[in-house]
Amino acid sequence: MNLKISILLLMLLATCHQGIDAAAPPAMEWQRCLGGSLLDNPGEMIRSKDGNILLVANTTSHNGDITSFHGSTDIWLTKLDSTGNIIWEKSFGGSSTDIATGLLELSNGNLILTGYSSSANGDFPSNRGNFDAFIICTDNHGNIQWSRVFGGSLPDLIYSCIQSSDGGFILGGGSYSSNGNLTQNNGEQDIWLLKTDCNGNLLWQISVGGNRLDVCYSLEQDDNGNIYACGTSNSSSGNVIATHGNYDLCVSKFDVNGNPLWSNTYGGSEYETAQTILIDSQKKIFIGGYSLSSNGDLTGNFGMGDSWLIRINSNGNLLDQINMGGSGNDYLFSILETTDGGYLFASGSGSGDFQVNNPLGAEDIWLMKADSAMNFEWSKNFGGTGNERPLCVIPNSQDGFLIAGYTFSNNNDVSGGHGSSDIWLLNLACLQPLAFFTTPPTICINSTLPLIDQSHAGSTYNWLLNNTSISTLRNSTVSLINTGYQHLTLNVQTCTFSSSYNVDVYVYNCNLPQIAITSSDKSICAGDEIMFSDASTNASSWLWTFPGGNPSSSILQNPTVQYNQAGTYSVYLTATNAYGDQSVTKYNYITVNQLPMKPEITIQGNLLLSSPAVHYQWFVSSQPILSAQSQNYHAATGGYYSVQIEDINGCSSESDSIYYTMTSTIDQSLIETVSVFYNISTKEIDLIFSQPLNGKIKLFSSSGQLLKEIIFTKSKQSLSVGIDEVPVGIYHVFLQTENAGSFSKSIIKL
Repeated sequence: MNLKISILLLMLLATCHQGIDAAAPPAMEWQRCLGGSLLDNPGEMIRSKDGNILLVANTTSHNGDITSFHGSTDIWLTKLDSTGNIIWEKSFGGSSTDIATGLLELSNGNLILTGYSSSANGDFPSNRGNFDAFIICTDNHGNIQWSRVFGGSLPDLIYSCIQSSDGGFILGGGSYSSNGNLTQNNGEQDIWLLKTDCNGNLLWQISVGGNRLDVCYSLEQDDNGNIYACGTSNSSSGNVIATHGNYDLCVSKFDVNGNPLWSNTYGGSEYETAQTILIDSQKKIFIGGYSLSSNGDLTGNFGMGDSWLIRINSNGNLLDQINMGGSGNDYLFSILETTDGGYLFASGSGSGDFQVNNPLGAEDIWLMKADSAMNFEWSKNFGGTGNERPLCVIPNSQDGFLIAGYTFSNNNDVSGGHGSSDIWLLNLACLQPLAFFTTPPTICINSTLPLIDQSHAGSTYNWLLNNTSISTLRNSTVSLINTGYQHLTLNVQTCTFSSSYNVDVYVYNCNLPQIAITSSDKSICAGDEIMFSDASTNASSWLWTFPGGNPSSSILQNPTVQYNQAGTYSVYLTATNAYGDQSVTKYNYITVNQLPMKPEITIQGNLLLSSPAVHYQWFVSSQPILSAQSQNYHAATGGYYSVQIEDINGCSSESDSIYYTMTSTIDQSLIETVSVFYNISTKEIDLIFSQPLNGKIKLFSSSGQLLKEIIFTKSKQSLSVGIDEVPVGIYHVFLQTENAGSFSKSIIKL
C-alpha cells in the first residue's frame, strides 16, 4: 500500500456493535453537524455510562466547535448530551499529524484513546520515527492521566482497540517497522497486535504477514479470550497469503497471549477488504467490508464495488457470504445485532439501483435491515447531495440508533454545516408518525399533481391512487387520467408504527374553459368606463356580473362598463363551453374614485382665484386659455370665465361660469345716459346712447357663450339687437367703446 495515505481515509476506521428492533426504518429525529471550516471526521463514538455521548474525532479546523488547535491534524474529544449538544470538548496533539481511531470508557469513568501520531511535541513529546501507535488515558473531562507510545522507525498504525477481559487493552493495526517495540517485519506492512495492562504498559506484541501488505482494521475477542483481527492482504508468501488474487479479505486468530492460531483469506480475483467484525449473541462470527470480485468465494457482483458480508466458524471456515449494493461503489462499515435476532448493516453507497433505492447524492449513508435468516426487510438512504459515509452506529433510547459519520453536504437531510467536511450525527428514533399532505380540491384531467409529504416522523412512504400503490418516494407526482373523484392516500410507517391520510380530488375534463380576465384599467373616476376582456381559452359563452356597474351584467365576451359611484367593486365571470363551465371572482378588482367638489372662483380686481386642487385649467367663453394652469389667473379682458380642476387620482370637476367686467375710465355721467332694455313687442334689445359712440356690442348667454357681436359707429345713437331666435332667459350685454371704456348689463328675455 502507498504510504501517502490521505488523512481523510485514515480517519475512517472504527467499529461499534449493538442494535435495534423494527419492521421499518426509524425516522430522523434530529441531526447535528460538528466541526469547523476544514476537514473534520469521526474516529469512534460510544454511549457513556451516564447516557450521554462520547466522541473522538480528527480535525484540521481551528474554529467553529473546535476551540483549540495544535497543528496539522488534531485529535478532538467531546462529550455530548443525548441530543448532540456539546457538554465539553478538548483537542490533543502536536505540530504534526495525530489521528485517533479508538475510544473506550473504563468503569471508573476514565477514557482510553488510541490511534497513531507523527508529532514529537505537545501532547506527544516523543516519537520513535514516522507514525507511532499511542494509547492515552484521560479522566472523565478529558484531562490526560498518562500516555504511551509504541513503534519503530517506520510507520506503525493503530486502527482498532478493545478492552480485554483482564482489564488491559488490545490494539490492532499495521506496522512497517522491525525495531523499537517491534522485533520483526515480514514484508511491507504487517498485521500488528499489541497487548497492554490497564496502565498501558506493553505486555506483548506480534507482527504477522507476508511479503507485501497485510493490515488489521478491526478486532474482536470471543468468550475464551481468543482474538480475531480482520483486514486485508495482498501477500504471496509468508504466514498470511492472499490465495485468491490481488487483495483478499483477511482474518487472523490469536490466543489470549497473542500466539497465532490461524490466518485465512477470502475473496476473488479482484480487491477485497474487511472493515468490521461482529461476534453475535449466538457466537456467530460476521466480517463486513468491500469486494470488487464476482468469482472465487463470491457468487456475483452488482457492479463496481459491493458491500460484502461473510460468516465464518471459529476455525476460519467460510460458512456463508452475501454481497449487497448496486451498480456504484458500496462499502460496509458497521454491523449491528438487533434485538429481534436480525442485523443492521451501515454502508457508504454511491449506487441508486438494485438494492439501493432513492439516492440523495454522490455517496449516501445506506442502511439495510435483515432478519436472522438474512432476509432483507428494509433499506434506506440518508444524506445530502455531497458525500456522506457512516463510521459508527450505536443504539439509542427510542428503539433506534445514532450514527456518526462525515458529510460534505449542507442540504436534504443535512443542515448546519461548518465547512469542507463535518462530523455528522444522525439520530433515528421509533416515533409515532402522523401522515399528512395537501392538494388542490380540483384539477383538470391529464394534469400532473405534485405529491408533497408534510408528515411528522415518517420513515417509509407509500402513495396510493384509488387504493393502488403508485410511489414509495417521500415526494412524488401522479398523472390523473380519469374524470370524477380520485382517492389519494399516503401511508407512512416508522418502525412498528403507521399512519394514513386521505384526500379526494375532483378531476374535470381538460376541455373545460381555462378562465382569465383582463381590463383596460383598474382605477377610474366616477362616471368613467372600463373595457373588460375575456382571456379564457376554450370558452363559447360568457356571463359577467358587475356590482355597481352599468350595465350590472353582460353576456358579451368583451363588455364596456360605466361606474358612476365611488367605491371598490368585484367582478365575476363564468365561462362556458360544451363540457361545462368555470368561474372566477376578482375580489375588489375595480376602484372608482370620487369626483372632486365643484371649484369656486373668487374675483379680486382682475385676479381670478380657484379653490385648491392638484391641477388647474382656466377657460374663457368655453375655450381653454393657453398656459393658464395655476390656481389663479389675471384676466386681461372681460368675459365668462371658468376653471377645471384635477385631484390626486386624476379625477376632474369644472366650476360654474362667472362673468367678469373689465374696469374702465368711462365717464360715470355717460354710463348713466346709456339705456339698455328688452323690447317685448319687437323681441329685441334696444340700446340708446346720449351721445354718438363707436365700438362693439357683444351678447352672451348665461353660460358665457358668445351669441352675437355688432360693430357700431358714431352715426348711431341707438341700436337694436334681435334675439327672437334665443329662448327665454338671462342674457348679458357687453358694450365696449374705443375711447370711453366698457359697460355691461344683464337683461331678461320674457
